Amino acid sequence: MVNAALKSSTCMAYTRNLAALRFAFSHCVSLHQRTLASESKQFQARCGKIGAVVTKTEARNSKPIVALLGWNSAQDKHLAKYSEIYEKKGFDTVRISANPFSTFIFLHRAKNVAQNLLDILVEMRSDQDCSVIIHAFSMGGFNVYHFMRQAILSPGHQHFNFIHIIGCIFDSCPHFPGMHSLPGIQSSIVETIPNPLAKVVVWIGLGITCPVVFC
Repeated sequence: MVNAALKSSTCMAYTRNLAALRFAFSHCVSLHQRTLASESKQFQARCGKIGAVVTKTEARNSKPIVALLGWNSAQDKHLAKYSEIYEKKGFDTVRISANPFSTFIFLHRAKNVAQNLLDILVEMRSDQDCSVIIHAFSMGGFNVYHFMRQAILSPGHQHFNFIHIIGCIFDSCPHFPGMHSLPGIQSSIVETIPNPLAKVVVWIGLGITCPVVFC
């Protein structure tokens, strides 16, 4: 009888814990889903274009938006952990990860990402002052921040002086590139290529071209 009671009690405790975990997970997922569901199709398309994940904690939030600019090839499940810290404090957030090709080779792509992100930020605060806190990770995040700042400080740009960056956090801030950066650049780009032969070709190609650029 005692053993049966203990087993029953353990089973009930396990069931309650499992239910609590399921509720917490569904709450996190539904918060993002509710955010998207309440936005226009154009806004959803813009987010999808650059892989942005937007979470609004309140219908009308006067706090600054926190923009998390991820490192190269960052997975959203990792960025979400940082985003959750701000969301628990009542901040609306938007997060994106960086593409190493855009960071090191096709800079115009990073510039386009920055432009789309600015559009998203403006739409998130279309009826009030748009203040933003930037949390940029590594070189990938810093690159996007650079193009964002360049745009909002350029007279004649559509977002000139409209978005106010009131704070920046540089997490693993990039250093001045040089030959010491080469292994990191090679690894960052090559890990996104599935074909083994292509990996070798790109690795060697970067090893040849990067020193010329650095010099």
